[in-house]
Amino acid sequence: MILEPIPEFEPIHISSYCLGDIEIKMVKVNDAYVVLQLNKKEKTGKSILCLGYEHADYVMEGCINQILPWIN
Repeated sequence: MILEPIPEFEPIHISSYCLGDIEIKMVKVNDAYVVLQLNKKEKTGKSILCLGYEHADYVMEGCINQILPWIN
């Protein structure tokens, strides 16, 4: 068996939203979309693999709506 090298995939930044120390990003890696929620102050984060752009947009909107009450 011959092993083929796997090409590295660079994430493509689609959109982001920053509120205080919290940043929410949507990136595309190969054919998948990932929504990232990062806390810069605590240096923690979460990621959600999404089915497509519409799903990623829905998840990102939900993350933004979740953090808005914390800041206000």
